[in-house]
Amino acid sequence: MKATIGLVIIIVGVVVTFNVLFSGNGEPVTMPTPTAQPTATAAPTVTATATVQPISGAPVRVQFDLGSYGETLTNTASTSYLLWAKAGQTFTTSLSANTTATASLYAPDGAVLYRDLAAGYTAAATLPTNGDYRLEIRSSGQYEVGVMIR
Repeated sequence: MKATIGLVIIIVGVVVTFNVLFSGNGEPVTMPTPTAQPTATAAPTVTATATVQPISGAPVRVQFDLGSYGETLTNTASTSYLLWAKAGQTFTTSLSANTTATASLYAPDGAVLYRDLAAGYTAAATLPTNGDYRLEIRSSGQYEVGVMIR
């Protein structure tokens, strides 16, 4: 009875295979010369990253419709939004984009409540004081951000 034990070692793109044959009594029969087989290695892919635009211009004031707790904002440029809220309310942001986009929320005194929320995520913060909160969206293209204050 013969059994074969195989061992494959990959070293920097070269596959080295060793096979050891054993006879029925457990004694090695032969030890073939290792064979080296080059493997194809895919070239690294370089993906162009879109440049996130700096925020320019005055902040855009956002006011919800009477009786509404939220709004969906759509834009193609990095923008700073101002939203007035009361202490104790929860400010929720949900960002979606097909490009690079992040959201950051700042309290009236400039304190960071959250920073660089990536597209596809939602964040919520309990507001510490009454006043204008600044929501900054930095984007390399079109985005949609849902904001809710409750």
